[in-house]
Amino acid sequence: MRIRPPRVFDASALVGWFGGHEPLSELADQAEQGWFQLLLPSTAIADAESELKAGRVGWDAIFYTPGLQMLPLGEHA
Repeated sequence: MRIRPPRVFDASALVGWFGGHEPLSELADQAEQGWFQLLLPSTAIADAESELKAGRVGWDAIFYTPGLQMLPLGEHA
């Protein structure tokens, strides 16, 4: 088994993903399938939310997707 490094989405990647950017959607699908872990820093989520205005309901599906992990501020500050 080959270890794959995690990927990290910044705010612009999150905004693009919500907008249906195909390569970003493919990365998220690969993470959900277990190819690697996709990390979502809380600061990136907050920055993206300020533009998207998705609200909690808009983020819930992402927060509970296998292979995606939200990083609390303490882990990446």
